[in-house]
Amino acid sequence: MKKKILLSFTLSLIIPILIMIGLFFVIQNSTIVKNYLTSDIKLNNQKIDNIDHIMYSIDKLRLKIEDNYSMIKDYETFYQKVFSTNQKYVSNLQIVDPKGKLLFDALDKEALSKNMMVDKKTIQSFKEDSNYKTSEEIYINDQLVGTALITMKVDVDSYFKKYFYITLSILILSFLILIGLILFFSIKISKSISEPIKALNLSAEGISKGVFDIKVDYDEKNEISNFCKIFDNMRIQLKDSSEEKVKYEQSRKELFACISHDLRTPITSIKSYVEALEKGLATSKEKQDRYLSVIKNKTDELDQRIQDLFCLSQLEIGKFPMDFVVADSKIIFKEILASFEMEFKDLPITFRVNHPIPSVQVKCDKKRIAQVLLNIIENAKKYVPDKGLIQVSTIAENNSFIVAIKDNGSGIPSEHIPYVFDHFFTGEKSRTKKHGGTGLGLAICKQIILAHGGEIWVESTVDVGTTFYFSLPF
Repeated sequence: MKKKILLSFTLSLIIPILIMIGLFFVIQNSTIVKNYLTSDIKLNNQKIDNIDHIMYSIDKLRLKIEDNYSMIKDYETFYQKVFSTNQKYVSNLQIVDPKGKLLFDALDKEALSKNMMVDKKTIQSFKEDSNYKTSEEIYINDQLVGTALITMKVDVDSYFKKYFYITLSILILSFLILIGLILFFSIKISKSISEPIKALNLSAEGISKGVFDIKVDYDEKNEISNFCKIFDNMRIQLKDSSEEKVKYEQSRKELFACISHDLRTPITSIKSYVEALEKGLATSKEKQDRYLSVIKNKTDELDQRIQDLFCLSQLEIGKFPMDFVVADSKIIFKEILASFEMEFKDLPITFRVNHPIPSVQVKCDKKRIAQVLLNIIENAKKYVPDKGLIQVSTIAENNSFIVAIKDNGSGIPSEHIPYVFDHFFTGEKSRTKKHGGTGLGLAICKQIILAHGGEIWVESTVDVGTTFYFSLPF
C-alpha cells in the first residue's frame, strides 16, 4: 500500500510536468501555433511569419547603439551607422540618458538643440511594452548610460499577449491535470481502503448479530488484503465455533434426555424391587436373593453412568489423573489383552490377538490404555453377531505404536463416522435403544489418547465391519 501511494503521487507530479514540457515544445515547433501567434502582426499589409526576425532586429539595434554610443553627439554619423540600417521594423529611435535628457531622436534632429527632457511617464510607457513601443537599456562597461525608446512599425504586443495567454493556459491545464490526477489517485486509493473497510464493517456487524455468512471479498495484493484474509479466516473459525457450540448444545440436551431415561429406568426398577421387599412380597429366600441381585446390578449400572460422566468432565478440564510410566509395549499390551482372551472363551464371539506384539518403549498410563481397549471392545461386542470376530493387531512405524481393533459387525454409516468420537454421539436412535449407552465411551477414549500425545480414528463399512485405530508415540 505504501508503494502504491508513493507511486500514485509521483505520477501525479511527473505527468503534468511532462505534459507541460511537451506543450511548450509544441509551441516552439508547431506551424499552427506560430501562425496563430503572428496572425495579427503585419508590415505594409504583409503578414510576418516569424516574430524572431523582429526580436533579432531589436537586439541588433541595441548592440549597434552600444557599439557606436561614443558617436551619439555626431547626429549624422550616428544616424547612418545605427538607425538607417534598422528601419525595416523600426519607425523611430529615441535615446535618453538616465535623467531623461533626450540624446538622439531619429525623426526630430531639431529637438536635440533644445535640450529637451522626456518625462518619466513617457519612458515608462515604452518600458511597459505598449502597442508598437518597446525599450532597451544601454550599458557601456556594465554601466547604465541610457535607454533606447523604440517605436515599431508593427504591433508585437499582440504576439506576446497571445504567447502569455497560451503559456498561462498551459500552466492552468497542467495544474488542472495535476489536481485531476491527485483526485483520481486519491479516490482510487480511498476506494481501495474504504471498500474493504465497508466489507469488514458489514461482516463485523453480522458477526455481532450471530450471522457468520457475510464474506469479506477483497482481492487486491496489499496489507489490507492480508488483514481481510485474516479477518475472514477468523469469521470462518467463529462460524465453525458457533456451529460446534450449537451442535454441542444439541448433543448436551440429547445427553440429558438420554441420561435422564437411563437413570430413571434403573432407579424405577430399584424402587419397585425395594418396595416389593418392604411389603414382604419376596416370601422365599431365593426370591429375596434374586430381588437383591437385580437391585445390585441396577446400582452398578447407575454407578457406571455416573462414573463415565465424571471421567469425561475430568478429562476435559485436564484434571484426570494420569500415571505415566515408560515401559515395553509388548509386556503392557500382552498383559492387558490376556484378560480379554480369558473373558471371550465363554462368549459366542471369537477374540483374536495377532502376535507378535512389537517391543518398543512407550510412555503411557497402563490403566487408562486398558480403559480405552475396554470401551472399544465392549462397543464392538454390541454390534458383532454370534460367531463373529474381534481381532487386535499392533505395529510399530514412524515413531508410533499403532493398535487396530477390527470387527465384522454391522458397521457404521459413512455419515456418522466423523462424529463417533464426539461427546454424547450415539448414532442411530434405534441402535441406541437396542444396545444402550450414552455415547461417552468413545469420547473418553479420544481424550485419553490425546492426553498421551497420540491419535485415534476409525474406518468402517456398513455390513462389512469396523476398525478402530489409536497410536502412542515412542
